[in-house]
Amino acid sequence: MRTGNPPAIRIAGLVAAAMAIVISSASSLARGDDEQSMPDWIRGSGNALEMRLSGQVQRKDGQAVDEASVRISIDFNRQHFETFTPEVRDGAFEVWIPVNKYHWYSVTIDASCQDGARAHETIVRNQLRQRVIDGVVLQVERPQRSVEFRLQHQGSAVANAKLRVQLNNGASLRTEADADGVARISLLPHEELNAVTAWSQDQLIGGYQFSRKPIRDPKADHHVVEMVTCRPRPVTLRDSEGKPIKDVPLELQVATPQPDINFFGIPDDVILVTDDNGVAVCPYFPEIDDVYCYADLHSDEWRRVESKYEQEAFVVTAKKAIERHTVEGAVSGGDVFLGGFVVRLGSFQAEVEGRIDYVYAVTDADGRFSVDVLPDATYCAYVSDERWVTPSIDLIPYESATQTQNPPKLRLVKGIPVQVRLTSGSDRKPIAKMRVHVGSNHSFTWQEDGKPRSGVLGRRSDGYTDDEGRVTVFVPAGDLEASVYSTDWRANQKIVVQAGAKNEVHLHRAVDKAVAVEGKIVPWQDDQELKDATIQIGAIDGETGDEFSLKADGEGKFRFETKATKLAAIAFSADKRFAGSAIIKDLDRTASIRLYPTKSFHGQILDGEGQPVASHPVRASIRVSDGSRFGNGFPTTFSLPRIERLTGQDGRYRFESLPCKTEISIRADTLNHQPNQFRSIDTVYLLPDEEREEVITRLGKNEASGDKKTLAERFQITQRDCRLNNFRQMVILADDENEVVADFIEKSLLDYAQQKKITTFMQLRVVPSDLADPVDQSFVERMSWPAVKDGHVFICAYDADENELGRAMLNVADAQSRSVADEFIQQHAPPQQDAQQKWDKAFKTAQASDRRVWIRTGQRYCGPCFRLSRWIDDHRDVLEKDFVLVKVDDVRDRHGFKVAKRLTQGRPVGVPFHSMFDADGNLITDSYGPIGNIGSMSGVEGKRHFRSMLDAACVNITPEEIEVLIESLDD
Repeated sequence: MRTGNPPAIRIAGLVAAAMAIVISSASSLARGDDEQSMPDWIRGSGNALEMRLSGQVQRKDGQAVDEASVRISIDFNRQHFETFTPEVRDGAFEVWIPVNKYHWYSVTIDASCQDGARAHETIVRNQLRQRVIDGVVLQVERPQRSVEFRLQHQGSAVANAKLRVQLNNGASLRTEADADGVARISLLPHEELNAVTAWSQDQLIGGYQFSRKPIRDPKADHHVVEMVTCRPRPVTLRDSEGKPIKDVPLELQVATPQPDINFFGIPDDVILVTDDNGVAVCPYFPEIDDVYCYADLHSDEWRRVESKYEQEAFVVTAKKAIERHTVEGAVSGGDVFLGGFVVRLGSFQAEVEGRIDYVYAVTDADGRFSVDVLPDATYCAYVSDERWVTPSIDLIPYESATQTQNPPKLRLVKGIPVQVRLTSGSDRKPIAKMRVHVGSNHSFTWQEDGKPRSGVLGRRSDGYTDDEGRVTVFVPAGDLEASVYSTDWRANQKIVVQAGAKNEVHLHRAVDKAVAVEGKIVPWQDDQELKDATIQIGAIDGETGDEFSLKADGEGKFRFETKATKLAAIAFSADKRFAGSAIIKDLDRTASIRLYPTKSFHGQILDGEGQPVASHPVRASIRVSDGSRFGNGFPTTFSLPRIERLTGQDGRYRFESLPCKTEISIRADTLNHQPNQFRSIDTVYLLPDEEREEVITRLGKNEASGDKKTLAERFQITQRDCRLNNFRQMVILADDENEVVADFIEKSLLDYAQQKKITTFMQLRVVPSDLADPVDQSFVERMSWPAVKDGHVFICAYDADENELGRAMLNVADAQSRSVADEFIQQHAPPQQDAQQKWDKAFKTAQASDRRVWIRTGQRYCGPCFRLSRWIDDHRDVLEKDFVLVKVDDVRDRHGFKVAKRLTQGRPVGVPFHSMFDADGNLITDSYGPIGNIGSMSGVEGKRHFRSMLDAACVNITPEEIEVLIESLDD
């Protein structure tokens, strides 16, 4: 490929995650999109379907470039399927792109001129059709900015190493370092750095992504790449029986340890394919502790199951891919030519755990397409295009039991325009050339392992803002979320898009230039605590990722510059005897961090039989947050690195030097050390004047569990929960070991996604084994519940006063049984309550009786909500001396969500949440404590905050009665 850049630099492919920067569109290249005409830009069908991509290479003044070279590549991440080098005449070029032949992500175009001018564009699937219709214009220009990378290893320059940078527009540039270890690249005005990778022949590697921690400035002109030594690391691929799998291409991605996980990148010349022994050797595996890595298989025959280290080798276990089935579908409507549209299907029931199975196809001239899908998987399907949209649907394209195809049928409509505007600073300057993402979600459910699951997928698209900071996107009607992700800023906004309305989104960055912040540490007793004190600071505004590690001066003062609007800080004295934390919100005022004596936390880990568990990991996480749990991609909580301890032979552990008045989460591994699972021991908020008792934690099942409840007791417990929470009880008597019966019960009587009023019942399941005890059998006879034949289900409904409302015997083989069950649920569901009426009545009663109002939220599938309701019922006589007690279901009650929001004040606090008001509706206190919502009160922190609530709100309840209430709570 010819290039006019310096000889050491060449333009190449790009990462799939990058999107296009559309420089302009060529009206002279535009073609019709009329439904009546057959355009000349599409030909063939199926895997032979092709679309003609035409373009022009121009200078910024519009003059055609004759001497340009153009390279076009079809890519998916680092996989390059096919490359074209079309002839350029009078600045024009064209090429036929095979659009269904490969599982591709992007078509990349690079143009270069002999004088060094260049241009790049990435076209992703949903953009290709419009680019084919409009044509592509590449405006070449010469780079104007030079960026320098200094490559070093242990302080010494690394000479002649190779370097690759990936840019925000998707392009990759390559060069080599000189004898002094300095590599230089030249960038166009709109280009920014996304990632860098450097490698040398003497087995050194270095690299990072600019958006991952530690965050680096992509606009800076000088960067350092610290390279580390490598050694070859074998990657072994085998099946579940341990047999080697040969001839499989794979990628090994390697990164810094958790939690940062900053990837080094893969050197260009590293291509891994397993040999006859199932082994491929990665030549650039960094020698660092706790390296993070994973392997991706580039194979249609094998799917990754798990990866782990075994004796200095990285072992990947794989399984045979599931046989797929080809399903044909069609796109219709829209008064538009139906060819060239990208259809996307996604399913959570993928072959690889944690992945989404995406399949794509491009429609032929008749709007037809075919996709290869997994059997019995539920897919979300929609058209992905820049201008045209379809409602998202969900379906099972292929059902194996009946070998039935369910063709996806999608109807096109014109997208509704939405204008997104980006601004920054107090003067609201427009933010130009920034990528904006928009998404329209589709919620759906599916069956997996006999149980209902739910998830959200849907249409995604993007665009880049113009010089005025605006971009117009075309989307379906309904909920829309717009977001931006840059190296140092993230933001989002949700709107409801309506046809014919003025649909606009405005995302504003309040602080666009770093501001200086000053702070001071306040000692607990004397200034000696301030000497060499350290401060860790992190942004918690959810929009920025700033982090700082500072040392205070002799007076405890410190200073830093940030673009964040809210930060958390944790300070320690040099000897760790004192520590403190603070939230920094007002950047114009001096931030203050008060030190307190540090404390210890200790405990013991026992197994299910009460025996000590030795050498078991226990971890403490120190974190600071103001309760804003959800950000836009950056943290809303600042955490220090986890502290890990191993239990001794007696199962005991101890953490020292923990800060007071700071949230600390204590967790332990599960007994069998299952990956990504843990047992929460406690979340603590230590105070300077307290000493914690040892915490005993049992892992595993306790063989000495409580006595089994009789059927009558289970019935009465369920009945009580129904009475306290406005539910009705449904008894279900059946042999659920019969898979058909179990499936019927799950879908017809338990799946609230299918029938919302199922959430108004509490189900008591009775199976044949429950009837073996004569006591239980006697209860069944007393209730007149009949014997149930195989393949049948008996249901019976009761109101809160234990009156029988109705009963039915359902034959699951009868096609009408599901509709009978649905009608039964509709008929016997309790009437909906009105949360606003509850609110009004409670305050009217409180005014008449000179009491307060204690109102709480709860939901059907919330265990702590039921525990709180039972506790309140147990102590009703005392509590009603001061409180009118109200419970609101924020899901089922009319106006429930609105009333609950009034309680929570918009905070994402979960359920149950509760607040205490005076009779005039003034808030006295609520369940939001120093570590968040205490919910159903328990433990030291829960009891402490609930005591403060009662102290603040109680008038008639005595201190002695408050003490009894607190003591009745669980530890």
